[in-house]
Amino acid sequence: MACSPSGNMIFTAYSDNTIKMLDSRKAGEVHDLVGGHEGSIVKTLLVSADESVVYSGGTDGIICIWDVA
Repeated sequence: MACSPSGNMIFTAYSDNTIKMLDSRKAGEVHDLVGGHEGSIVKTLLVSADESVVYSGGTDGIICIWDVA
Protein backbone atom coordinates (compact mmCIF):
# COMPACT_ATOMS: atom_id res chain seq x y z
CA MET A 1 0.00 0.00 0.00
CA ALA A 2 1.15 3.53 -0.74
CA CYS A 3 -0.37 6.92 -0.05
CA SER A 4 0.23 10.07 -2.06
CA PRO A 5 2.07 12.92 -0.27
CA SER A 6 -1.18 14.92 0.05
CA GLY A 7 -3.12 11.89 1.28
CA ASN A 8 -5.68 12.27 -1.52
CA MET A 9 -4.81 9.01 -3.29
CA ILE A 10 -4.26 5.55 -1.86
CA PHE A 11 -2.81 2.69 -3.91
CA THR A 12 -3.15 -0.97 -2.97
CA ALA A 13 -1.73 -4.05 -4.69
CA TYR A 14 -3.60 -7.35 -4.99
CA SER A 15 -2.48 -10.94 -5.61
CA ASP A 16 -4.06 -10.91 -9.09
CA ASN A 17 -1.41 -8.33 -10.17
CA THR A 18 -3.81 -5.40 -10.16
CA ILE A 19 -3.20 -2.11 -8.42
CA LYS A 20 -6.22 -0.13 -7.29
CA MET A 21 -6.17 3.65 -6.94
CA LEU A 22 -8.68 5.23 -4.56
CA ASP A 23 -9.09 8.97 -5.12
CA SER A 24 -10.72 10.71 -2.16
CA ARG A 25 -11.13 13.95 -4.15
CA LYS A 26 -13.56 12.18 -6.47
CA ALA A 27 -15.92 10.67 -3.89
CA GLY A 28 -13.76 7.59 -3.41
CA GLU A 29 -13.62 6.73 -7.12
CA VAL A 30 -11.55 3.61 -7.78
CA HIS A 31 -9.37 2.96 -10.83
CA ASP A 32 -7.56 -0.27 -11.70
CA LEU A 33 -3.99 -0.25 -13.00
CA VAL A 34 -3.54 -3.53 -14.89
CA GLY A 35 -1.24 -5.14 -17.41
CA GLY A 36 2.16 -4.27 -16.05
CA HIS A 37 3.33 -7.34 -14.18
CA GLU A 38 3.46 -10.88 -15.48
CA GLY A 39 2.45 -13.63 -13.08
CA SER A 40 4.03 -11.98 -10.10
CA ILE A 41 3.13 -10.35 -6.84
CA VAL A 42 3.54 -6.58 -6.60
CA LYS A 43 5.89 -5.98 -3.67
CA THR A 44 6.63 -2.26 -3.85
CA LEU A 45 4.56 0.84 -4.57
CA LEU A 46 5.90 4.41 -4.61
CA VAL A 47 4.08 7.65 -5.48
CA SER A 48 6.01 10.58 -6.97
CA ALA A 49 6.17 13.86 -5.04
CA ASP A 50 3.91 15.59 -7.60
CA GLU A 51 1.44 12.66 -7.43
CA SER A 52 1.43 12.15 -11.20
CA VAL A 53 3.35 8.87 -11.32
CA VAL A 54 3.20 5.58 -9.42
CA TYR A 55 6.05 3.09 -9.55
CA SER A 56 5.45 -0.60 -8.87
CA GLY A 57 7.93 -3.42 -8.49
CA GLY A 58 7.04 -7.08 -8.62
CA THR A 59 8.60 -10.45 -8.01
CA ASP A 60 8.93 -10.74 -11.81
CA GLY A 61 11.79 -8.20 -11.64
CA ILE A 62 9.80 -5.61 -13.60
CA ILE A 63 9.42 -2.01 -12.49
CA CYS A 64 6.31 -0.37 -13.94
CA ILE A 65 5.77 3.36 -14.28
CA TRP A 66 2.11 4.37 -14.20
CA ASP A 67 0.87 7.82 -15.30
CA VAL A 68 -1.97 8.63 -12.90
CA ALA A 69 -2.26 12.37 -13.57
